[in-house]
Amino acid sequence: MTAYEESLYLHLDASHYRQNFEDLVTFIDVKILPSINKTLLKQAEEKMNDEGNHPLWNEADSIIGLIPSQTQELL
Repeated sequence: MTAYEESLYLHLDASHYRQNFEDLVTFIDVKILPSINKTLLKQAEEKMNDEGNHPLWNEADSIIGLIPSQTQELL
């Protein structure tokens, strides 16, 4: 199961998922992924399949510090 599929599965329903993530996922798919070297992307996908996610990805608290405060957003 990909991270996208897992995220969709964990939401209440498809509408809830779209409300939260559809624009972000579309941006990643259209603007970011096509610009990544295909060989490098394949290697990264294989590594994730073999080794799994980074251990901290399973902890929601691990990303809390990455979310900008409203003050930082205005800067």
